[in-house]
This record gives sequence, structure tokens and C-alpha cells, in this order.
Amino acid sequence: MIRYLCLFVLLGVLLVPTAEGVSRSEPYVIYENTDFEYCIKYPASYEAFLVTSEGKNTGVILQREEGTITVYAVPSAVVSEYRARGTEEVFISDYGVPGYKVYGQMPAQIDDPIYCFSPVMLFRQVLADKGNVLLQDLNQIAESFKFTYSTQEVFGENDNMETFLVRKDKSFRIELPANPTTGFAWEFDGLDLTAFAVINSGYAAPPTNLIGGGGTNWWVISPLKAGNYGIRLLYRRPWEEKDQAIKDYRLDFIVK
Repeated sequence: MIRYLCLFVLLGVLLVPTAEGVSRSEPYVIYENTDFEYCIKYPASYEAFLVTSEGKNTGVILQREEGTITVYAVPSAVVSEYRARGTEEVFISDYGVPGYKVYGQMPAQIDDPIYCFSPVMLFRQVLADKGNVLLQDLNQIAESFKFTYSTQEVFGENDNMETFLVRKDKSFRIELPANPTTGFAWEFDGLDLTAFAVINSGYAAPPTNLIGGGGTNWWVISPLKAGNYGIRLLYRRPWEEKDQAIKDYRLDFIVK
């Protein structure tokens, strides 16, 4: 079902290059999807129509005289099908969200490229696209794509010192390499128990019979309230001071 969408408008100015290489200055609109937790911004010259399926808001159709740009969430199998139709290249949005730009062998009603940020797809349907306005806007919209909440469920060593936006009461897991035979162990440093609850924790031994092999410490944590909070873990021996820790791991969270 498609119905008219009134959006909270005009929060800034979007500069879009024209075919002649001159930027056009145009107010933009921010569209936020709360069912699939993603966000885009698009030029205000488009008329927006909400797309719903099975009671959920999946996305938005943006329309102007040159054609339409569609942004909506689909099952992962559909994303895989479109990616398999043609060639693709890695595309990273301005917010660091990894995705794909897919070309070739699209259905007749869709003009390539298609942008895929699973489960969200972005594509255009051209009527009379003078100066490639739709193509330029599609690229700008894809560059603005971001998830409003972290879709990451497991945080590891590579996430150290990063900041993530998460939802209250939606648990996540931290996994860090450890080797208890060395006397070192991970411990929380000042965990705010009003902000986080440790639901479960444990140690996964290495998949080997070698004595002294390292494994993985893990914790399942649930955010309890909205706000900005940090989690810090130190890897040290229990008789040593905190400043003697050989590893210092920290994650910062914005909880909504």
C-alpha cells in the first residue's frame, strides 16, 4: 500500500552537482524509518510517498517529473537476487555504512545502478531524466544513508575505542581473546550497573587440545536506560594495579 507521507522538513541545504558541473543549492528533507532503523536525506523538490507492507513502514518513493527514486527494505534474498544480476562494486556511505553499487541486467522498470545496504535498496525509475538529475540525486541519497541504531550484535577487538548507537533493552555481546593460563583476565572497570546489565558471561576454550592455548571471554549485555555511557575492560593480573593492564578496551554507547 502506498499513501501520502508528510515529513519533518527542511533541516539544511543539499548541494547537488549538475551535468554542467555547477552545484545547485536546494533544501533537503530527512526521512527516518523507525521500523527498519535507517535514515536518508533527499532534495525537497521531491514529493514523498510512504511504502508499507504487512503493517510496517518499509521505505519511501520520491517522485518528480523526471521519474522516481525508491528507497525501501526488502528480504535479504531479494537483495542477493539483485546483486547476482550484474556486476557490483563496494560502496561506502558518508556515515561509513558498507554496501554495494550494482550495475546491469535489472528489470525493465528499474534503471541501474542499484544501491544495496542490506536489507535496504535504493534505485531510480526514469521517465525523462534531463541532465541525469535522478542519477545525481540517487548517488547523493545513497551517500547520506545510515542506520539509526547499530545493527552490530557482537563487538570485538577491532571495535575498541569506537562509539555505537544502540537501543535500550536490545542486548549485545562483547567477545575478547583471553588466556587464563597466563594469569591475566578481563575485568570491568567501573561498569555503571544503572546503565547496563550483564545478562550472561563465560569463556570459550580454543578449538584445540594444545595446553596453554588462548580462547575467548564473552559477555551478553543489555542497555537499561537512554543516555551516553561507556564500557571499559582491563586485561591484567589480579594482584597488579589498573595502570599495569596490558590491554585497555573501551566502547562508548549512545543509548536511545
